Amino acid sequence: DKNLDELLRNFQDRATKAGLDILTIEPQPQASEGFYARIPIPMAVQGNYHEVATFLDALGRLRRIVNVNNLSFDTPRDQNGKVILTAHFLATTFMFIDPKDAKPAAGAAKP
Repeated sequence: DKNLDELLRNFQDRATKAGLDILTIEPQPQASEGFYARIPIPMAVQGNYHEVATFLDALGRLRRIVNVNNLSFDTPRDQNGKVILTAHFLATTFMFIDPKDAKPAAGAAKP
């Protein structure tokens, strides 16, 4: 089931527990891949390196599969002796598609 709102609440909860601020979170339309669909969610968060790592670890422990890629850090600054970074990445989650609604994935052989 999609339950994207619940997933986004989980992201916010994990970010808060890690000490991060979510700057942007922009769910994109799902992309069908045959029997499942990818839901890309570009994100930007702000905090120190350890807080970002804690957040990404928490995403990996969710019951729902969430892949993170294209991770980059920028705009380091000192804030009360703590180095604050902005992390940009793409979080991708997946959902099953009802077989009767599934479309063949690009490049899949036809029977």
